[in-house]
Amino acid sequence: MKRAAYLGHDAAPLFEFLSSLPQILALVFKALKPGGLHFASYKGGGAEGRDRYGRYFNYLSREDVTEAYRRSGPWEIVSVTEYLGGGYDGQQGPWVAVTVRRPG
Repeated sequence: MKRAAYLGHDAAPLFEFLSSLPQILALVFKALKPGGLHFASYKGGGAEGRDRYGRYFNYLSREDVTEAYRRSGPWEIVSVTEYLGGGYDGQQGPWVAVTVRRPG
């Protein structure tokens, strides 16, 4: 069985996560064909912390997300949307969704 590479972080402090997110997004940019779209949603809030189950999250702000994409490559930003949504814990909270395109 072939294992897929995992490009993520677990329990990284917010600063460390934000400093490495552009490198991860640069790999996504490189993997996309010209004109290809990328969508991601992030728990929002601009802080770090734990949910009611004790799971650690980096809660990104709209500015955090926009800056990470700006630093990772020459994306065309299609949309950045803040919304209220649910999670596994059944609680409503802020989210940030981004859709970007690799130019070409």
